[in-house]
Amino acid sequence: MAKHNVDIEESVLQRHGTLCREIESHNYRYYVLAQPAISDREFDALLDELQQLEAAFPDLAGPDSPTQRVGGAPSEGFKTVRHDFPMLSIDNTYNEAELRNFDVRVRRALNGETPRYVVELKIDGVSISLRYRNGVLSRAATRGDGATGDDITANARTIRECPLRLHQPTESPKIVLPGNDLFEEDTDAPDTVLEVRGEVYMTVAELGRLNVEREAEGLEPYRNPRNTTAGTLKLLDPRQVARRRLRAFFYDIVTGAEGIDTHHEILTYLKAIGLPVNPNYARCDTIDEVISFCDSWQHKRHELEYEIDGMVVKVDDLQQRRFLGTTAKAPRWVIAYKFPADISQTRLLDILVQVGKSGALTPVAVLEPTPLAGTIVKRASLHNFEEVERKDLRVGDLVEVQKAGEIIPQVIRTLPEVRPAGTLPVRPPLLCPACGSRVHKDPEGVFYRCLNTACPAQVKEKLEHFASRAAMHIEGLGPALIEQLVDKGLASTPADLYSLTTETLAPLERMGKKSASNLVKAIDGSRQRPLHHLILGLGIRHVGARTALALASFFGDLDALMRVSVDILKNIDDVGDIVAASIKDYFEVDENRRLVEALRQAGLRFTSDSGAPFSGEKTLAGKTFVVTGTLKWGSREEIHARIQELGGRVSSAVSKKTDFLVAGENAGSKLDKARELGVTLLDEDGFLKMAQINKRETI
Repeated sequence: MAKHNVDIEESVLQRHGTLCREIESHNYRYYVLAQPAISDREFDALLDELQQLEAAFPDLAGPDSPTQRVGGAPSEGFKTVRHDFPMLSIDNTYNEAELRNFDVRVRRALNGETPRYVVELKIDGVSISLRYRNGVLSRAATRGDGATGDDITANARTIRECPLRLHQPTESPKIVLPGNDLFEEDTDAPDTVLEVRGEVYMTVAELGRLNVEREAEGLEPYRNPRNTTAGTLKLLDPRQVARRRLRAFFYDIVTGAEGIDTHHEILTYLKAIGLPVNPNYARCDTIDEVISFCDSWQHKRHELEYEIDGMVVKVDDLQQRRFLGTTAKAPRWVIAYKFPADISQTRLLDILVQVGKSGALTPVAVLEPTPLAGTIVKRASLHNFEEVERKDLRVGDLVEVQKAGEIIPQVIRTLPEVRPAGTLPVRPPLLCPACGSRVHKDPEGVFYRCLNTACPAQVKEKLEHFASRAAMHIEGLGPALIEQLVDKGLASTPADLYSLTTETLAPLERMGKKSASNLVKAIDGSRQRPLHHLILGLGIRHVGARTALALASFFGDLDALMRVSVDILKNIDDVGDIVAASIKDYFEVDENRRLVEALRQAGLRFTSDSGAPFSGEKTLAGKTFVVTGTLKWGSREEIHARIQELGGRVSSAVSKKTDFLVAGENAGSKLDKARELGVTLLDEDGFLKMAQINKRETI
């Protein structure tokens, strides 16, 4: 372990070392063996104790501490590093005949000697190399061009499958059962270096979660897990990387594990020292077994939680590999068998244009319904008009459609050889389809935009965003009603909502007096939403829920935010150059400033601690809360924000220092832990009363 200040008591050092070893051991059992030995609440309690210990003794928080997974400060840029052992590419094959040809070439090169193969899933991710010095992670690098790559050590530390400290290897790497001891530093021993290769990836579910957030922020969704993984590893802020929950599998050792004779033993050894190995591999004695195994996964791959795009076939015997050697580009002892993509052919019936709240015009393909990867696809985003032109898509074309990341339908190409006569290229519109205003192309981008802020399509999108749950959460104000309000001239800005009356709303379709009265009450109640909800509701480009909360916490006042410089904004968590410029630009537009003033006149909260529904006093100061389960009156983030506004502290784990556990439905293990420790329990009603929240309103 890392060296620490000699003034720290020995008992504290011992406890810190014990906690580190226990936590890494449990991480190993959870992520590598898939055999957790303790419950999540017990693990959280260990981690919470370690965090509190390191908070009291900061010298203990070394780079290999389990607490360092959240990422450090942003880096200036990536350093380029040279691979001591080049990261070569792999030749591809696409059918059974080519696999058999590979087997023939291997046998011929081995002078008739019989090879055994290991077949693994080809994870659709980003290749990574990890180097461990004396068992401690010292460097992580991307493949790059194969000879050099980017040093992404800080980002790799945030990936839980990349252990910061390896398990102590046994005397022989062929021994299957691992011990629970971690490497211990011995300054008198010569350095030992272990370098491994693996693949970083993102699950389909995580991509979906990120895209829900991006769509809520008015941003274009990510297209597939692999590209998103690559982009994430290039982020300069490890804290942002940590929030994207990347995963990893490892499959090779390039140096540091002498005495291993086969690839199968490499996989066993990787798992033994704490590096997760994909469990879905097979040892095959013949090429027929290889082909059968590959065929089985072509059909089962959609059952996985991550993307694979084929299989990797490797000669098992390492001595045979050395004899086979490599070409300048790729080893001769391995080949990738690429699966054909799930593609459906269908007719492009139309190309519609959607106008977003930022004015961006997005072309959308209307398709003849077609089955694809278990669903019926009727529409697909075409992203932008440059892509439409590049693919030469025309209404009436027969097109091929696939699901990027198995969730997002996309048109990959047209079939011009069967194109109907008379079709015409699709051009970007000169006028906005919603308001007729002239369209402008982004000077340095690919999007066309309607710059008319009074455009009905933009107005509807902005009102829908303002009323959304993440922003002002005006229950009952959905897209259908917003469309009526805009079309009838009853609302053109969010401030107009606060002038609506029961008498005005009751005649609208599907309303009536009671529904109108409820909506007016919901709109009135939204005046008291916390400041970060209002900041999000303004619809500032690139400002999502997390950034809005950071801005509200930092400034505590909307007027202060409006006056601040770009340089100050860039010093705030979740705010970089682009976001800072976007915030400054927003408040320099006269129309936006008029909207802010109108919202002030409507009585919305412009400070983080003003007025009802609570007194503004820090009534929860000095108290620590843990929130668990599902609450009806607000999201977890909203509950956390209310606690913090009242001066309280929020923790993720129950410990002896927890004052209150707020338990919603399906509270789970944290509730058991709180009972064991005698922590005061609050049901939802009890918390709402303590936080001075009107039960009839949502936070």
